Amino acid sequence: PSTRETTHTGIKRLRLQFILGCASFPVINENSNCYLSVGALKSFTCAPNNPLEHMYPAFISMTPDLTVSVAALDSALATSLFQNQPSILSNGSLSFMLAADHSGIATFQIDITNGTCSDTPTRSQNLTIAVASVNNPPTFSLSTNAIAVSEGSGNWSYAVITSISPGAGEEGTQNVSLLVGTTGDNIFALAPTAIATSATTASLRFTLLPSGFGHAQVSIVAQDNGGVLRGGRSRSDPQ
Repeated sequence: PSTRETTHTGIKRLRLQFILGCASFPVINENSNCYLSVGALKSFTCAPNNPLEHMYPAFISMTPDLTVSVAALDSALATSLFQNQPSILSNGSLSFMLAADHSGIATFQIDITNGTCSDTPTRSQNLTIAVASVNNPPTFSLSTNAIAVSEGSGNWSYAVITSISPGAGEEGTQNVSLLVGTTGDNIFALAPTAIATSATTASLRFTLLPSGFGHAQVSIVAQDNGGVLRGGRSRSDPQ
């Protein structure tokens, strides 16, 4: 488009204007890896005051005198949320990569500068990106997968459950419980239960029947209180 128009009073003052595809980005689930939004920067113009005049698609690579910058209003929050900070590509798309296991809302200021627009060479708009929390399942380990005891030998406690974790990042404050199931009710007076011995360890306790013998399959599942919204998982795989 032309960057000057002449009237009977002389040359109109030129103002830089641009349009974003949206002021608030759609909510993204945490751990979504790379993200590319096509058309985040829809159009820009260097024209008189009519915002509809001389508007054209924002192909930045076709406009050497146009520069675009993206800056976080809260740099500490943006650093925690994004492994690669948001940027505008040469075709007007918004690109970024999320950091693992973090959620929150970050606002960025997008500045566009065009040296041919003498009146307002730089214009700014804000863009908000919301990263929603998605619960990861808790984890734990077993120090052994087999326990052998003698018939009728009473009460037992084995410290076999280790490395209990609610998950990485923001999930560290969640509570974890251990659910225990068994197929060997005919050999137990008191079925196996998991008793916490620290924040990261637990013992498997049970009492045998006086004359009970045989084999029992014990299954342990960790469960946290993080919920299952947006495809989250609150239970581990059984061990």
